[in-house]
Amino acid sequence: MRCQLLNNLIGIQGYAIDEIRLETALCVCGSVVVMDTKKVKANLEARRKALVELAEDAESAQKPVELDQTRVGRLSRMDALQGQAMAQETARRRDNEVARIDAALKRVDDDEYGYCLACGEKIAAKRLALDPMAAVCVTCAAGK
Repeated sequence: MRCQLLNNLIGIQGYAIDEIRLETALCVCGSVVVMDTKKVKANLEARRKALVELAEDAESAQKPVELDQTRVGRLSRMDALQGQAMAQETARRRDNEVARIDAALKRVDDDEYGYCLACGEKIAAKRLALDPMAAVCVTCAAGK
């Protein structure tokens, strides 16, 4: 596994490997930190698949609430409306994350992953390890 990971890393030929963090696809070589883009892509695709499966399972919670007062009491309807609103907001956030994942996967496929969309500079590998879908560097995200 370690040799396979090293073959996928970008820009570390000739460096001694100090640490490999398999769960985040990071390789630390002295002060240089690089990412395994194949591992990043696999992680993003797995996260996307999980979100899509969750969305399919949660569709029933977003259905309209029945307003027939003879069948359902007022408090039960209020609880159902609150549950429906929470399910809709969760679905909106899930859809937003899927869109961010799709954008990150497109950047990986276009060999633009890891570069800031605003300024074109490299995004810190540690930032990408924290949020693999990050599209801008810390400086641009702060609005500077």
